[in-house]
Amino acid sequence: GQLVNLTLLNISDNLLLSGPIPLTFIYLPLDTFYFTNTALCEPTDEAFLTWKANVLNWDGTDVICQEDFTCTLVSEIPTLECEALVALYNSTAGDSWTTNTNWLTTTWPWYGVTVAEGYVQQVLLYGNNLTGVLPAALKDLTHLTFLDLGHNLIGGSIPVEIGNITTLTHLYLFDNQLGGGIPESLGNLTSLLRLSLYDNLLSGSIPSALGLLSNLTYLNLQQNDLSGSLPVDLGNLIHLQNLYLGANTLSGGIPASFGSLTSLQNLSLEWNQLEGSIPVELGALANLNNLILYQNQLSGSIPVELGDLIALNTLELNNNQLEGSIPSELGNLVNLGSLALNNNLLSGSLPEELGQLVNLTLLNISDNLLLSGP
Repeated sequence: GQLVNLTLLNISDNLLLSGPIPLTFIYLPLDTFYFTNTALCEPTDEAFLTWKANVLNWDGTDVICQEDFTCTLVSEIPTLECEALVALYNSTAGDSWTTNTNWLTTTWPWYGVTVAEGYVQQVLLYGNNLTGVLPAALKDLTHLTFLDLGHNLIGGSIPVEIGNITTLTHLYLFDNQLGGGIPESLGNLTSLLRLSLYDNLLSGSIPSALGLLSNLTYLNLQQNDLSGSLPVDLGNLIHLQNLYLGANTLSGGIPASFGSLTSLQNLSLEWNQLEGSIPVELGALANLNNLILYQNQLSGSIPVELGDLIALNTLELNNNQLEGSIPSELGNLVNLGSLALNNNLLSGSLPEELGQLVNLTLLNISDNLLLSGP
């Protein structure tokens, strides 16, 4: 506010900038002011509005600060929880949400917020045009069980403070623009049943601390930019039913510990840079319906133990570097509907036992080194 000669100010594309524009800006002789793609709001002060009217080129967030609202007026939930919700509203441009009914008023319920026994238990704002970033103040929602902010435009990183909400059972942040790493602190969420972070811009390795989520049944991290090896510790998730890690840049081998995931129904590791052999231990996954490993750099032979996966509906091992013969034991997979082994280095002849796969609707063995005769 003391830059008395400033005529142009551009602070756009700073997602971490939030809160009201300082009233000291009225002392700036600006003719151009840009602050798009921030979480800033405009004060309703009369002097500010008069100053704004004299700025020729104005391009902002069109978000008005809710300066008249205070959480001390709210009796339905603790003040600290109210302030956490207000922080979420302000940092994700709440005035631009598709629906924000009753937010920042004393009328309840606020859209997407479920209160039970005097505490916020659910915040469900899926597909509601949230932008900006997630505030660290979310940690103060200490009774929250369900947080769904999926399918929005939230940027920045996942606050490490979310790891303090140990009551969470469902955490959905998928289909946003979140970057940076997955916080190790998420390993503190031992009540978590479902964790969905897919389709973001997350990078770095998968924290081994996720192996501490002993109640987890669903883990989806696919379609990010995650790298490094698969944590052996994920083999501790004995209740896990769905594991989706495809479309990243993961490398190294598939841990043999994955054979301990006996509740697993879907294992999806496609479109990575995984190498080494397919662990024979995967043959112990008796409940597995879909094993998706295509488009990696896997080598060695197809384990005969995969023939024990009698619940399997889909087996996709294509676009790897697998060699040797096709195991006749795959003929035991009587529920198999799709078998893709194409684009490998498989040799020998096609096992006649595959003729037992009466439910098979797709078989692709093209682009291998198979014999043309019996």
